[in-house]
Amino acid sequence: NTCFMNSMLQCLAQARPLTPYFLANGHKADLNRRNPLGTGGRLAEAYSDLLRKIFGGQYSVVVPKEFKAVLGKFAPQFAGYQQQDSQEFMSFLLDGLHEDLNRVQLKPYTEVVEGDGNKPDEEIAGEAWRRHLLRNDSCVVDACQGLLRSHLTCPKCNHQSVTFDPYMSLSLPLPTARNGKAGGRIRKLWVTVVPLPNGAPLSSSSSSSSNGGGGGGLGWAPAAVELSVPLAGTVSDLRAACLAKFPKLGGGNGGRLRVADVWQNRVYKSYRSGERLVEIRASDETYVFETTLAPHGAAA
Repeated sequence: NTCFMNSMLQCLAQARPLTPYFLANGHKADLNRRNPLGTGGRLAEAYSDLLRKIFGGQYSVVVPKEFKAVLGKFAPQFAGYQQQDSQEFMSFLLDGLHEDLNRVQLKPYTEVVEGDGNKPDEEIAGEAWRRHLLRNDSCVVDACQGLLRSHLTCPKCNHQSVTFDPYMSLSLPLPTARNGKAGGRIRKLWVTVVPLPNGAPLSSSSSSSSNGGGGGGLGWAPAAVELSVPLAGTVSDLRAACLAKFPKLGGGNGGRLRVADVWQNRVYKSYRSGERLVEIRASDETYVFETTLAPHGAAA
């Protein structure tokens, strides 16, 4: 049951210029066996051998047993024959290849490049990429990495922070209809609603609540609820669904609701109104916080 690996290996095998680099033995000169973040070059060599079998013309069918054995040694989650996530496999493989082939032997200390909204994006991005290459320089970086722009504005002091962060893949929603709309399809999403201590008690608009209680007030304690949201919706749709469940929350103003991903009891990420719900996985701990003021740029 390794279709997750089969599908991604076929995709990566067609990636140019990555595959020609391995077939031309370009990886041998770049092997970094001392990198503690890599596999001592084992993964890169196994992947190179696999590509030679695929494109060598000697075999009509290739079974990547040797490659899978090396992969499972350094990533035990892929050692068995259970179904895994293709994107996680791709990320581990590309990260492993990058570290095995990283031309930087001694990584210097670098700081994050941050703009304040006044500098041109080209200048900030150029310096961020230059510093990134001081620590990361491989064929994977050359062919598969880029920079993702992030622009944050403080709702209190209006301080702006512009950064460009390296990325290797992006999660994009698949259209479910020819017109690009969700076609009425929905998904169920569990969230924890946290009201203000001095705000109106949570009162569900439905006859029963998700925690087994009656249809009356839930008090000021956080409540875990299951919401129905559009399959290809945004965070604004999640706020609207939360208000439909609790009409008094935020005084009926969706802009006063902040949606966040909580990890290890800390806010890991705060979502903006236009971000797509496909970014929120079912396993994430998603919280909806009631705030006193609508954040800057939030839609009501």
